[in-house]
Amino acid sequence: MRTAFFPFDLSKTAVVITFICLFGHQTVIGQTSIGSEIESRKALIRNLLSEKKDTQELIDELKGKEWGVIEILEVLKNNIKINQRKLSEITDRISLVEASITGLTRKIKNLEQSIKTDEGRVKKQLLALFYMRKIKDLTLFLAAQSLENYFRNQRLVQLNVELDAEMVQRLKTNRESLRKGADHLKSQKVELAALRKREIIQKNTLAFEKDQQYLYLYHLREDKSIRVKYLLEIQVELEKLNDTLYTLEQKKQDLQKAKQFKGLNGKKGRLPSPVRGKLVHRFDRKSSQYFMLFKRGVLVETERDAEVNSILGGKVVWSGPFQGYGNLVILDHGKGSLSVYGNLDEVYVIVDDVIDQGYQLGTVAKNELENRYLFYFETRFNKTAVNPEQWLKKPRWN
Repeated sequence: MRTAFFPFDLSKTAVVITFICLFGHQTVIGQTSIGSEIESRKALIRNLLSEKKDTQELIDELKGKEWGVIEILEVLKNNIKINQRKLSEITDRISLVEASITGLTRKIKNLEQSIKTDEGRVKKQLLALFYMRKIKDLTLFLAAQSLENYFRNQRLVQLNVELDAEMVQRLKTNRESLRKGADHLKSQKVELAALRKREIIQKNTLAFEKDQQYLYLYHLREDKSIRVKYLLEIQVELEKLNDTLYTLEQKKQDLQKAKQFKGLNGKKGRLPSPVRGKLVHRFDRKSSQYFMLFKRGVLVETERDAEVNSILGGKVVWSGPFQGYGNLVILDHGKGSLSVYGNLDEVYVIVDDVIDQGYQLGTVAKNELENRYLFYFETRFNKTAVNPEQWLKKPRWN
């Protein structure tokens, strides 16, 4: 990090000192506002805890209702099984009736074909019988030598009559079978239509039972899920509020602690050095090349990445870049006592932090112009810059 020292900006110094002078008044105001905010946060936490309790009770109530819902679901499950079995029986019956209808249809077609064939034969036989009777009647007037033909024709007529009677009986039987088959087919079709209606009703009933089961499960799980999700959201908010409350309580404690700071009074020769190193510029030494910029404090050469520690407990009232002093940290120790730590590389504190004695504030930065690590330290007593070495133990630096 490139750090250069520039002439001190007096206007900025005035701003910093004014800020520090007003710090005590701001502390009182801050305590009042923090106390109000803490009470507000506590009220929110109480409300959320109450809401959490109510939500948990609802969840417990839902768990209690689960047993009743489970019983309903068992009933629905049994109904679904029964309806599935009935539907399966209807489906099997439909298959049997359809097979029966197919067989009857085939049988009726065969009977119709047989009847048609027999009717043709009967017609032919009747026609043949008619002509034979004519022949028979004609042979009565023939000569005696034709008697043999007469008796032969008579026998043929008798055989045809017997054949015709058998064919007519078969034709009659087939027609009766055809009528019964047609009636049975009709009844089977009626039964099939009824079965298909029952199948539709059973499917609708089964679908309804399944929908009811799904709705019971869905509403139960959805309601429970919403409650649990809400409970988690409450828990998250509670954790956030507790974190905020902890921060506010810590801030309140810091303010109370800051009020108890007694400053540098009575601490001469008793405080630890902020760094270890070699003193290169003493307080108010006019012959020093650093006098114009650092006359209010001291300048110490340190090793690389040397730690900078607070000499006394205090509150951070400045933390950040300051023209001519690199990164600067100012601690308020109360009673108008301040300590200033300049030319820091990394800074580990922020404004409003309340720290203890010996707390690491950061590390010393390298001065690129000097090509060495230089640390600036200043103390103010009753808001006036005083020699910082008078407060430190010996050896003050190394």
